[in-house]
Amino acid sequence: MKYLIFTLLAAIIGVVAFGSGYHLGQGKPGGNLGGGAAVHAGVAHGFRALLELGEDGQSVDWQTLLKTTDPLEPSLLTAWARSLDPGAAAEIIKALRAQPANARRNDLLGALYNAAAERDPKGFLSDTTNIAVPRLRELGIDTALKTWAAQDPKAALQWIKDNPGTASTSAGDERFAAAVAGFASTDPAGALATVSALSDNNPRDRLLKSAATKALADALADQGQFTQAATFFNELPSGQTRNDAYAELAQRWTALSPNDAASWVEGLNNDPSLKEAMGTEVAKGWAMTDPASAATWAAKIDAADTAAGISEGEPGSTLLATTIRTWTTYDLDSAGQFLNLLPSSPTKDPAVAIFALRASQEDPQGAFQWVSTISDPQMRNGLTVGLSLLWMQEDQAGFNQFLASPGTLNDEQKQMISTIPAQAAQSLNQLNTVMGGGEAVQTMLENSILNGRGLVGARNSTNSTITTTPLNEPSN
Repeated sequence: MKYLIFTLLAAIIGVVAFGSGYHLGQGKPGGNLGGGAAVHAGVAHGFRALLELGEDGQSVDWQTLLKTTDPLEPSLLTAWARSLDPGAAAEIIKALRAQPANARRNDLLGALYNAAAERDPKGFLSDTTNIAVPRLRELGIDTALKTWAAQDPKAALQWIKDNPGTASTSAGDERFAAAVAGFASTDPAGALATVSALSDNNPRDRLLKSAATKALADALADQGQFTQAATFFNELPSGQTRNDAYAELAQRWTALSPNDAASWVEGLNNDPSLKEAMGTEVAKGWAMTDPASAATWAAKIDAADTAAGISEGEPGSTLLATTIRTWTTYDLDSAGQFLNLLPSSPTKDPAVAIFALRASQEDPQGAFQWVSTISDPQMRNGLTVGLSLLWMQEDQAGFNQFLASPGTLNDEQKQMISTIPAQAAQSLNQLNTVMGGGEAVQTMLENSILNGRGLVGARNSTNSTITTTPLNEPSN
């Protein structure tokens, strides 16, 4: 049924728009921020005051921590657990185990287990059977392995081999990844060699290798060795493992220094596919914290790649669209204002298409005005069909009223819309349900634009007011 409905939807768009050669996603083959810090600081203040009663935190008794209703800030809870001498910590663990099981008790126990694992990793690993909560046991084991591997990676890795039956498959992967992270903290080259030696002959091996590679990337990122990490990962053979490592690196680098991460991406000129993939990671992450800067950079890279001939059929032309997709999840108005400042261009078209799809949720009529600014006639016509189908799905009566209004669409657009089968909206609803509900179909349309594959197959071509209306003359 799923494929039948999808085929029907593809046929609808294909019959209506394919005549002019359009496919959603012209181009390449192939991605509420808000405050809250003040609120978080306020609710955590009581707990912070408790932990800072004594210079080393030892004046805080576990009964008080167990009873407080304030959030337990992880870093301060960790500092409290580390400040206890081993004997006192052991007594508190014993007392907490006798308490009724709940999230607060487990938070305290977890901090104490991790502190013990850091203090004496081999001793901790020698007997973990008395830790009744599996999640706490595995987190403690991971901490112990990470600490031990930083000191003696060969012994830590051997322990994992000698204890294969004590963890599930996923837990085993996490154990190995933790050891790799500890190994990398003192010997990045050795950790890379260990990861590179892993087999990737089957899905199970690839999952383990991917987890270990991401852990290696995180460990190097924690040390701020982003450039060194990029050099290390360049030694990995092309494939999913290297892609995972680079993606993790790009995400961490962007979170700390987006400008530096962007500069790194700009230098990846020898591998267009890698450049596009990492550019997407940087654009998405940067757009969450500084969308205007991210969009400015993305537009620059898109334009440069297009000028270099990397556009249609090649990676490098939808970073701006990726940025707009992230930006519009929490600020549609500002994203529209930014697009209004850009001149019409082939690299702007996918971004406008993404924006129009997002704007259609708030102002479908205004979304059609954005479609009219797309420079590529094939993309413009195809998106007209796509928006029509979405509106028909949500509000057939409102869509009919829009069509009846004079001057809303040109004759070509009206002709295309008139050929949409009457049952199309019902078919779209069925497809949306099959795909999981919500905005599944819209997400599919957005992905087709970003991935450049299109919905019917690729074809080459020569209470506040939201600003969803484009300016008549975008400025240069």
